Amino acid sequence: MKIILTGSAGYIGSLVHHYLSDSVSNFDIESIDLDLGTDIENVKDRDCDVLIHLAAYTSVIDSYTEHESYYHNNCSKLHKFLMLNNNRFKYIIYSSSGAIYPDRYEINPESVYGSTKLEGEFLVKRTGIPHSILRFANPVGVVPQIHKLITKKITSSYPNVMIGLTLSKLRNQIFHIHKSSNMTRDFYPVSWIAKIILAIIQRGGIEGTFDLGSGIPTNVNSLLIKICNEFSIDYDFIPPPPGVGLGFKIDFNKFKLVSDLLEHEFIDYNPVDYCLSQFPNYLETFS
Repeated sequence: MKIILTGSAGYIGSLVHHYLSDSVSNFDIESIDLDLGTDIENVKDRDCDVLIHLAAYTSVIDSYTEHESYYHNNCSKLHKFLMLNNNRFKYIIYSSSGAIYPDRYEINPESVYGSTKLEGEFLVKRTGIPHSILRFANPVGVVPQIHKLITKKITSSYPNVMIGLTLSKLRNQIFHIHKSSNMTRDFYPVSWIAKIILAIIQRGGIEGTFDLGSGIPTNVNSLLIKICNEFSIDYDFIPPPPGVGLGFKIDFNKFKLVSDLLEHEFIDYNPVDYCLSQFPNYLETFS
């Protein structure tokens, strides 16, 4: 089976590539990433069974000041890649984001980044190609033997809260917690993304749009303070920067794909325990 994986050198992409390569021997995976010298807008005349599109600029905060580059990278290049370059994909798995929600009941992105991911969903739908759209919450966790190679890139990606804690511990610095006691996030294992993607491929596609996360709103302040206390990290409080939302309400029906495919992990999952268990891996990766 021929697979094209974009964003393959990133935090999520590197893990997905490793997991797919280790799990199935007959996957022929073509890796595409700016860090590997390949830009999706220059990829032409490709045929593949599955396109896994993970490539994107991902910072909510940076997207406000770099809005032109975010729209160009996340939307214009994707449009060219999907529709103008004579590429032929039989199935598309597209990584969207929970940033398209101001809460969990309506779609109304408040950030530039969220807007670009929603437009990406529309672009995928316009192709008419069968697809799975996965709206990622906040994946966390690192695999030291994989992620040691891309530590600089990880610092500006999804797990930046855990990385900030890690660097504060390693550098013996004070960690700054946003003074917003009601802020929640859906933290879940990044490995779930790889497992879900493999399951979709092995089932010949699971068409639709799905939220990918635990569905458990975790209070960010409580989690960070707990990690600081457990690992002896000094902390204080600062105002949150513009563009940082408080969190979300829950509609568990949105997480049916995860609950069906990862039933045991999903039912027994505790985000606070998981983040605590992962912190030593972060220390090993960034030391």
